Amino acid sequence: MVMNTLQMVETLYDLNIMQGVTTIGRSEGNDMVLSLETVSFHHAKITALKNVAYIQDLGSTNGTYVNGKLADYQLLYPGDHVKIGSCKFVISGIIRK
Repeated sequence: MVMNTLQMVETLYDLNIMQGVTTIGRSEGNDMVLSLETVSFHHAKITALKNVAYIQDLGSTNGTYVNGKLADYQLLYPGDHVKIGSCKFVISGIIRK
């Protein structure tokens, strides 16, 4: 998934988490590419196993926020708000394979 700057202005996106690891960042090699200067090249990763998911910041410049709080490593639940750079998501759920 690649999201460009015009798509991300002041929008709250629903995010269904897939099982496994999803990398997020500005670099083309990520699973979720966010084309914003506020997003690091390798910003964060989300890991989902069965019914449990967590997000881990990968040493990004601007941090990863969950429900308004800076998070290095945080469990995720449906309804949580995640901010990566200036892109905002609400966790909808975990999709099992």
